[in-house]
Parts: sequence; C-alpha cells; structure tokens
Amino acid sequence: MTSLSPFGDGTVNRLGGQHGSIPISGTSYAAPVVSGLAALIRARFPTLTARQVMQRIESTAHHPPAGWDPLVGNGTVDALAAVSSDSIPQAGTATSDPAPVAVPVPRRSTPGPSDRRALHTAFAGAAICLLALMATLATASRRLRPGRNGIAGD
Repeated sequence: MTSLSPFGDGTVNRLGGQHGSIPISGTSYAAPVVSGLAALIRARFPTLTARQVMQRIESTAHHPPAGWDPLVGNGTVDALAAVSSDSIPQAGTATSDPAPVAVPVPRRSTPGPSDRRALHTAFAGAAICLLALMATLATASRRLRPGRNGIAGD
C-alpha cells in the first residue's frame, strides 16, 4: 500500500507513533476497493446474489502461491476480471491460468456515408477557426499600423 504524504514530500508507508514509526496496515485500505468492486459487479450483473458477488471477487483475485494467507487473504482483487468475465469459476477451481480464447480479427471496412459526416464537420470547424484567426490578425495589424500622425492606432 502506498499513500501520498499530506506534506507534499512524496509517498508514505509508515506513520509516526509514540515509539517510532509504525507500518500502515489494516483492512481499512482494502474495504473501499472491495466495496466499490462489489457495486460494479452488482451494476453489471444485477441478478447475482451477495454470495455470488463474493464468490466472483474471490475467484478472480490473484491468489498467493500457497492459497489463502492470513497476511493477504485471498490475494489481490482483479477488478477488470471480476466485472468483465461472463462466467465465474466454481469454488475450489484454479483460476490462475485461463485458457486462451481465439478472437476474430475485425476486417477493415470502407468508410460509409455516416463516416463522412464527422470528416465534413471537422473540416468546417477548422475552416471557421482559420477565418476567425485571419480576422483577428487583420484587426490587430490595422491597430498597430502607424496612422496619419505617426502614432499607432491613429
């Protein structure tokens, strides 16, 4: 866990105590991450029960090599895997090496009429900006040209 120092001198991983510095630890740092992930899962899969949400978080976490560990629990949560995978592994199955999936490569298509609208809008916007720039420069050059009495703006 890394935290930014409120004094602006970098990061902090310890707190000052009466008997010297003590490491920052506890579940208060993991609780907002896990509860936010649970909310994302419930938004993506509204029919899941609370137990299924817990199972999804635990099964997609990056587990420690020796299994559950009192120091890190079930491991580091993987929010992307928990929210994006359509199926969750059954409890007790290994999830560290998922099978590769063949993804079809999309073919390039020729731009259609709807693609031209964005192009025309971009060119029209660029032309308007160019005209505004030219008008601004023309006005500024008139103001800076010496007048009849040799005074700028006269």
